[in-house]
Amino acid sequence: MKTFKIIGDFSAEQALMYKNELNKFADETQDLFVDLQYVTHADIVAVNALVSTHKILAEKGGSFKLLISPNSEISKMLHLTKFIEILQILS
Repeated sequence: MKTFKIIGDFSAEQALMYKNELNKFADETQDLFVDLQYVTHADIVAVNALVSTHKILAEKGGSFKLLISPNSEISKMLHLTKFIEILQILS
């Protein structure tokens, strides 16, 4: 299992950069763990990045696990978009 950690801003341009990196990791591995505990800002682009990576791994039977703080901005975004229901979240 590969591990990827995101710290600080996970929105707009940064989220697009991370999306490319996460998707590359997803292409190279079967299982991916992403630590989002220290994300300070997130938006819908960040959610899109996570869902895109989840889709790549799910299509090949892999696993995608996220570590997030329960009251964080990324947690709130995942709840608002209902993606919290399809992603495997650890807290």
